[in-house]
Amino acid sequence: QINTIFNARNQVGLIVALKHLDTDQIIIVANTHLYWKYNDIKLLQVMVLLEALNKFKNRYPGSKILFSGDFNSRPNSSVYHFLKNDKIDTSDPDISKYLTEKTKKFILNPVEIPNNVFEKIIQQDKLFTCFTQHLFGIFDYIWFNDNDFQLLKFLSGVDQEYLSKIKGLPNEEFPSDHIPLVAEFELKI
Repeated sequence: QINTIFNARNQVGLIVALKHLDTDQIIIVANTHLYWKYNDIKLLQVMVLLEALNKFKNRYPGSKILFSGDFNSRPNSSVYHFLKNDKIDTSDPDISKYLTEKTKKFILNPVEIPNNVFEKIIQQDKLFTCFTQHLFGIFDYIWFNDNDFQLLKFLSGVDQEYLSKIKGLPNEEFPSDHIPLVAEFELKI
């Protein structure tokens, strides 16, 4: 059943290992664009990507991970909770119907990246990463482990005055319905 789902739904994932020139620290950067619909499909996709990230990380012991992209998932979604809490209860309806073995209480995230750039501002209704005539909110994230990175600053969004003049994105100034994700980190050694 899962193979049928993956063959019918496009998923994009890119993983690259970068070497810091001054410290030789390996930083693994992953980017994704999950399917736009169905929370269970997005959760399965992120699980597959996290497994791939874990295999990649095992090739580079001591590496640090940044995982970003369009997760097409709100902060109340199973995808968000899985990434934030590093586990998901096997009774969650977005995963339980796919499990053949029901002896475990949780499925664990194989990589620990429970922090995201927007964590402190998620509760503010005026901020967004996606804005169309039908959608408004945070759907895109940069996930990291705060043991590895110190978040210094990030691009916080679009000016409120400008927002009041438009009906959504894309438009002549923004070529996408999502705004760019930009963050500056300090590497913790």
